[in-house]
Amino acid sequence: MLRIVFYLIIITVIPTLAIADVVNCKTDRKKGEIDHCKQAVAGDTYQCTTYVQQQLPWVGHLGISLNEKKGHKYYKDKNKTQACVGGVAVVDAGSYGHVGIVVANLGNEIRIRDRNYCCDGVDRVHDIPLSQVAGDICQDAGIAQKEPPTPPSRKVYKIRITNIDDHGECQVNGHKAASANYYGDTGWKDISDKLHNGENEIEFKVKNEKGGFTYYFGFMENDQVKWEKSCGKVGSKGCDEHLSKDKTLTKKIKVKL
Repeated sequence: MLRIVFYLIIITVIPTLAIADVVNCKTDRKKGEIDHCKQAVAGDTYQCTTYVQQQLPWVGHLGISLNEKKGHKYYKDKNKTQACVGGVAVVDAGSYGHVGIVVANLGNEIRIRDRNYCCDGVDRVHDIPLSQVAGDICQDAGIAQKEPPTPPSRKVYKIRITNIDDHGECQVNGHKAASANYYGDTGWKDISDKLHNGENEIEFKVKNEKGGFTYYFGFMENDQVKWEKSCGKVGSKGCDEHLSKDKTLTKKIKVKL
């Protein structure tokens, strides 16, 4: 009698991390795309900071320069062996720096999700050497430091003028608060002492001397940007908004305390 024996083979599938892109910006950069690293503007949808803020709302404002990113309230200097998974890696990449969301620690490398790594506005998942990471922005850092929240009764209000061509100015309730010239940046300047109870008027103005013009105006309450407007990129692309007869453009906001 012929006996047929069936063997049951059980295959165990071991989950692994998804294979990340190997990024070589010289060859992988999106062809024909303008260089989005030449002039970083807060709120620009192509920037790495915008991507991180969209994915991790708790991060809040990240600033433009590398020093501003390092000044974040949850920032801590690099751990020599690993990055904060689920947090933000701050990469030491020039004066602006770069940020990406940490997916995994891989020994001498980390895997990140980011945007604009090759200055082309593209979203990627890829590995970078741990040695390039300056530090992390991680919620655990804030918990460990037991940083007290800003008391509700004590709010800090700031304005910023940057990305300017040719001259930018801000007035608070009719009094000059800040100004910046071509390529200038006021940073986030505290105007709390210039505001009063009731309604306040903040007026931003850009004046063009010749050629094109650009601007970025921002208003912040504590660590949250409440209002911002920008147009063009200084040194590369002019604004297409219309100027008044005296070659100025004015933006006004009302703030009620």
